[in-house]
Amino acid sequence: MRTMFTNDSLYDRYTQINTKNTINEEWIEEQVGARKIYAKSAYLISEVSQLLSTLHPDNWDLQIYPTTNDEGNRLKYFPFFIIKYDDFIITNSKNHSNRIKDLYIGIPIILSEQSNMRKHRIDYICGTRGILSDAEKTSSYLHSHLGSPDSIIKWKTFCTGSDSLSATKMMLDTEWSIEVFELFVHQLFEFAKWESTEGGPYRYIKNISIKTKRSNIYLSAIEVHELYDITRSLYANDFDIVIEDGRYCIDDNDKFDTALKKLVPTKYWSRRGINGNHYVIEHPQSEDTNPMNASFVWKGEEVSQIEIYKTLTDREEDKVVDPVVKNIIINRLEALLAEKKELRNGN
Repeated sequence: MRTMFTNDSLYDRYTQINTKNTINEEWIEEQVGARKIYAKSAYLISEVSQLLSTLHPDNWDLQIYPTTNDEGNRLKYFPFFIIKYDDFIITNSKNHSNRIKDLYIGIPIILSEQSNMRKHRIDYICGTRGILSDAEKTSSYLHSHLGSPDSIIKWKTFCTGSDSLSATKMMLDTEWSIEVFELFVHQLFEFAKWESTEGGPYRYIKNISIKTKRSNIYLSAIEVHELYDITRSLYANDFDIVIEDGRYCIDDNDKFDTALKKLVPTKYWSRRGINGNHYVIEHPQSEDTNPMNASFVWKGEEVSQIEIYKTLTDREEDKVVDPVVKNIIINRLEALLAEKKELRNGN
């Protein structure tokens, strides 16, 4: 048995059932009577619906879709639960991060034959997006653990690796329990917020960028000496010193940034964007903000286009001394501190 819409359009061959109607016991009984839902699945649908109404009151949906066999013949229908996460930050162990808007996660639950018994199990976990940034669009990024979007945004299967979410899914596949499913739902959001770089994601946060991303700048000897002169213009109260492994280091904090912006010419500045990427200030904002075509359903309505929003702004707080330039100044300043320490020790 296979589900039919991970690679095909929902609308070419099938019509979804419900989602505009109130999901209650009466509706569930009607679907069982119409042979749209297995009678064995009715109680599960009821308790999962109640749970999601509590955990995600306005951000969940139930859709009923058919399954087909390998010959394409329609079999029974299965419940497809969707949870929507409006706005959150995904991070990883390397302190990279990305803002994700409108992530939809789909959970199809099917009845399968196991040891001559019918058991409920989660067929797979899939996802799609309702809003993308211009950088995500350019970088073909839906989520770190989702494949690249096609020309039409639709459901993609998540790679969940071998983390706790996969372990909980295996528990549910062995024996369904609403208590374990509640744990699964909580873990689902934790999974969505974390890029497992060790597990080899489809797309890395660090690679999200737009065409205005600044490559490393190359400074002439004269420009480097100009930066050295700026280093000598810094006062002791312009920065904080920390000791690491017995040597003096500059604390790269807001205080230091403020002092640098007063001294460093704007030709050495850049515009800070998402994920720690920096962009040339004089470059216009990305023009790649045309909506993308989509093909999925939410709350009974077909989503045919998704919004693309700009990640770069003209906010003054995002205009900073370029990291390459800052590192030159920090290295020079720390070298001078080391020289002074040696002189003191020599005396």
